[in-house]
Amino acid sequence: MAGTRTADIDDGVDLDVNITSGSPHVIAYILWTRRPGDADWTEVARGNTSDNVSDHHIIKAPLPKGSRLTYWLGMGDGPGTKCRGIVTLAQNGKVVPDGLCIEDGKTDSNGVYVVETEVTLQ
Repeated sequence: MAGTRTADIDDGVDLDVNITSGSPHVIAYILWTRRPGDADWTEVARGNTSDNVSDHHIIKAPLPKGSRLTYWLGMGDGPGTKCRGIVTLAQNGKVVPDGLCIEDGKTDSNGVYVVETEVTLQ
């Protein structure tokens, strides 16, 4: 399932991206950015919520209006279970307008739910 959304940012301030699980599921994730005029996406983070490594990432400014952030979340646990992944976008210690990204789903027969969302930063 792919989705799109927007979030309002200050393009001159670093963007804090944090990935957490709102359910017992483990989340594997990848984050990419693409600034206006860039031909390619740039991977900025890859990890999972089970490795005792911070899932909080800083994307350095400037992030011109129209930049895009895409996140891929793979959530895993038992088959047919409801899952929730939470991606927060913050600047100066506060979540930006529309920066709370909640991804709810249900794992398939293999115990996996995958979602990819593109956020246009405006």
